[in-house]
Amino acid sequence: MDKIIQIMNQPWGIEPSAESALRLALLTAMQNGTIEALEKKISEENITSAICGLTANGCCVVDSNDYSLESLDIPDDSVALIWVEGIIYPWKSFDLENKIAKVNGNPKLLGALMIMNTPGGAIHRVDISSNAITNSKKPIATYATGVCASSGMWLASGSKRIFAASVTDRIGSIGIKTTFRDMTKYMEEMGIVEKDIYATLSSEKDAESRAMKVGDDKPIIANLDFVNDVFHKTIATNRKIKLDPEAPIFKGAIFNAQEAISNGLIDQIGTLDEALTWVITDGLRLQANSLK
Repeated sequence: MDKIIQIMNQPWGIEPSAESALRLALLTAMQNGTIEALEKKISEENITSAICGLTANGCCVVDSNDYSLESLDIPDDSVALIWVEGIIYPWKSFDLENKIAKVNGNPKLLGALMIMNTPGGAIHRVDISSNAITNSKKPIATYATGVCASSGMWLASGSKRIFAASVTDRIGSIGIKTTFRDMTKYMEEMGIVEKDIYATLSSEKDAESRAMKVGDDKPIIANLDFVNDVFHKTIATNRKIKLDPEAPIFKGAIFNAQEAISNGLIDQIGTLDEALTWVITDGLRLQANSLK
């Protein structure tokens, strides 16, 4: 149940439709007694990767089963393709960090292109993963296709250039939320009465949930505001956008790709080949500069 508890017990940066679908899946699994199967499925979700090697005829994508990101048998001047699909869980963020480190550690790789279609997800580790992308010695670009929202945008903002595949792609949702669940009445209906008892000097323990049970949401909001502020500052810094709290971009609005360009969230609408060409070109430029 560890993964399920992680999902239910932290702030989120996620689009509402994806959150609703996740909640429905959790509720259905609990009702059907299949929660372990759902947790196994969620636990197996991870970041996948492949290699795009340069050939005489252009680019050629090679399956990751043939080459790992650490392999020195990768063709020279290749690019790592890293897919960030679906809801972002903490273990996926950690895996992304590891893959970025492998890209930087392999002399055969010029850089990486993250192919993202994500509604966002958990906040845990997203700031660390975004920093790993920002601080990458090799160029990292993002190719958003479908949706790149909330904590997904937090990750993408760390890359040097962000492409969208289509004008209909949805970009943004820069904001933080959480959900408070009070199971007291449900437990009482089952004949179970619970009472939390605290040590005399533990008056601040569980302060947020204790306040919520008496209708005071200020402590929880204060924590959400703190995380939200970090999120906003990261987006403003990475994307070189003025941090205006009154602007729709910092109120959680989501935009189509053309609007996202106007608001500074992405750089251009383009093809996968254009995104790959950018990574290759920037990677070769850095490589040439290092030889001077």
